[in-house]
Amino acid sequence: MTTRELYRMFFRFVKKGRQYHTVLGSGNYIEEVTNTDVHFRTRKGRMSHRISRLKIKAAISYFMAARTITRNDLEVYSRFNSSLFGLLRYAFLKITKWSKTSKRYWRLSMTDQIHFFSGLCRAPRDMYLAKENGATHILISYFAVRDDFQERWLYYAKKLGLQIMIDPGEYSRYKAELNGQDAAPITVEEYASFIKRHKKSIHSYLNLDVIGDPAQSEENYRTLIKRLGEDYRPIPVWHVQSEWTHLDTIMELDEPVVAIGGSAFLSEEKRERVFRKLYERYPLGNFHALGLASRLAFSFPWFSSDSTAWLQGRKSHSLLTTNGHVTAPAEWTSEECLCFNVQTLVQHLQHNYDRIFQAALLVKPAHKAQQLCLF
Repeated sequence: MTTRELYRMFFRFVKKGRQYHTVLGSGNYIEEVTNTDVHFRTRKGRMSHRISRLKIKAAISYFMAARTITRNDLEVYSRFNSSLFGLLRYAFLKITKWSKTSKRYWRLSMTDQIHFFSGLCRAPRDMYLAKENGATHILISYFAVRDDFQERWLYYAKKLGLQIMIDPGEYSRYKAELNGQDAAPITVEEYASFIKRHKKSIHSYLNLDVIGDPAQSEENYRTLIKRLGEDYRPIPVWHVQSEWTHLDTIMELDEPVVAIGGSAFLSEEKRERVFRKLYERYPLGNFHALGLASRLAFSFPWFSSDSTAWLQGRKSHSLLTTNGHVTAPAEWTSEECLCFNVQTLVQHLQHNYDRIFQAALLVKPAHKAQQLCLF
């Protein structure tokens, strides 16, 4: 769904006017809708107030990009942010969820799931293939690109208009270290410098978590905020190997999204048990699933997720379906397998607000010409 579609949805709603006299959370009601403004009045107030259509459109654009907002996030668009928040809540009631944060703020969040495609740090051809098949967001590992001084990943991502999340890559570094490779530790200072340099180019970034050391992870989180500012905070990460009390502490930070990591070390059955307990504990939480593209990506109401599993179409001729991985028909090419996996993750997760999944049909994706000359 585009910003324009959301904007039209919004005004189809507000033009219904007075029949929604309790539409706004503050007790306000819509009084009039003109070509330039939405006029509203409080139940107790004597004066009519207004919010311009341009400000409303800007607020919708922000909501479309962030996918989760509180009333305070709308202060830059209108001093009547409570009324604007109420309008957004009811206009998009069918595609959002409504929750109260630990600091007692109301939060409005989209109910679909964005998938960040990873494994693209040094693969522009795959980046193009992902984009052509519907991908809008990618995840870049700092560990994989910290020595790429030409920053080709950034050039191609900008060229294709892809939204970027930065992962410090501690999991990859940890695996390399276990395999006896020379993997220099990632320091919070170098990571902060990298994020600061690319601040205007990226969508979001994850905290520099330390596997098995929640205290150091928390210290890194606070250091990043100190270096980058309160208005550009990292997404905190909780590992499934850590105590649940540590997650409780993270949730008290009231961040828009919390990443769940460490599940790659568990079997599918153990991961499912942990995720079930996670959503029993925080049923309305906005969680990002790190490294997840199995049937569990479709089984829980994730806010977002990422993985390299879509690349198994090349490595093992595997197709990702809502019921798990299956072997592709023998006549399928590796490229067709990749296209199928991207389309599965995009079409079944993004803009699927009801999270109803159809049975998987192994239909070969249509071939698209690759115009690599763009680069």
